Formats: sequence, C-alpha cells, structure tokens
Amino acid sequence: YIFSDGISDQFNAAKNEKFSKRRVKELLNFISDYPLDVQQSLFVSRFYEWKGDNEQTDDITVLGIRV
Repeated sequence: YIFSDGISDQFNAAKNEKFSKRRVKELLNFISDYPLDVQQSLFVSRFYEWKGDNEQTDDITVLGIRV
C-alpha cells in the first residue's frame, strides 16, 4: 500500500482528532487478508465512518497492489 497524508490528516467529527498514520496502518493490517475489492469497501467505509459530517480536509490517494 501507498497512501498520501490526506487520509491520516482527516479529522473525526466526534473527537476532532486526526485519523493518524497509526490508525491507517492498523486498518490496512486488519483488512489485508481480504480480497482487494473487499479491502476497498472496508477502507472506504471506515474512512467515511471516521470523517462523519466533517468536510474532507485534503486530497486522498490510496493505492493497493496484491503481489
């Protein structure tokens, strides 16, 4: 996986804290055993759950390649 800082810099609606690189890595580790299409769905769902009603604060790029 390669990802931009936009995902880790996104603020949470409830706590007003950033998603953080640690949370991104934990999420990627959690979803890593699923097929890529399921990983994408889980990742996107978790992002929107985290973001809530907050506006997106930055551009977001996430690239996953299974070898």
